[in-house]
Amino acid sequence: MAIYTSFSKREITRLVDEFALGELVSYSGMRTGSVNTHYLIETKRAKFFAKIDEENKIFRVFSRSRPKAAGITWNFKESA
Repeated sequence: MAIYTSFSKREITRLVDEFALGELVSYSGMRTGSVNTHYLIETKRAKFFAKIDEENKIFRVFSRSRPKAAGITWNFKESA
C-alpha cells in the first residue's frame, strides 16, 4: 500500500504540539491499509496511532497505550 498524505517532521511536530501529545521522539508512515494513510507517532508522553481518512480529509489520533480511549479528530477541510 502507499502513504497518500505525507507529513514532514515540521508538520508532524506542529500537529503533536497542537494536540498537546508531548515532545516528538519519532514518527513513521505505515505502508499498510487500503485507502487511508497511517502513521505511528512516538512522543515522550506516549505512543500514538494516526489515521488520515483520505476521502473525508479527517486526521484522527489514538493512544496506543489506551486503544479504547477516545481519539482526537481534526478535519482538514475546516482548517485549510
